[in-house]
Amino acid sequence: MAHDADIAEQFEKHLNSPKQTWLLGAGVSYPGNIPLMYPLTERVMELARNELFAADADAIRILDFVVGDCAEISHIEHHLTHLGDLISIAERSRTGGIDIGGGHVSKEKLEEVHRGLIEQIASTVRWGYQAARKNGEGEIVAEAQIGSPCPPQAG
Repeated sequence: MAHDADIAEQFEKHLNSPKQTWLLGAGVSYPGNIPLMYPLTERVMELARNELFAADADAIRILDFVVGDCAEISHIEHHLTHLGDLISIAERSRTGGIDIGGGHVSKEKLEEVHRGLIEQIASTVRWGYQAARKNGEGEIVAEAQIGSPCPPQAG
C-alpha cells in the first residue's frame, strides 16, 4: 500500500514538473475524429471542389494545377506550401499573377484559394471527420449544430 502511494506521489511530481515533455504520435487525435493527413487532404479537397469553389472555374483550375504539380504522395500541407510558393511568385511578377492552364490568375485569387483551404481544414478538424473504413463502416461527418454540442453523425 505504501509502495502504491509512493508511485502515485512520484507520478504527480512528474506531471507537475515544468521540464516535462510529452511525445505523442500522429494518430493520437484519431479517436477524437480528427483525421489523419491523407483522409484530411481528400476531405478538404472534396469540400473545396464541390462546395466552396464549385462555381469558381479559376479556383478549380488552381486546385487542379497544385494537385497535379505536386508529387503523387503529397497531402494538404504540401498543397498549401506549393500554393504559398505560387503566391510568392505572383507577388514578384510584373503582372501581379501567374499563368496556370493557359489563363492568368491573380495573386489575390491564389490567396483566396489558400484561405479557403485553411478554413476547410479548420472546420474539418473542429467538427471532426473519419473517412469510410475498409471494414465497411461509413464515414463520420460531424457538423456544427447551433445551440448544442456536436456529436458525430454517421454519413
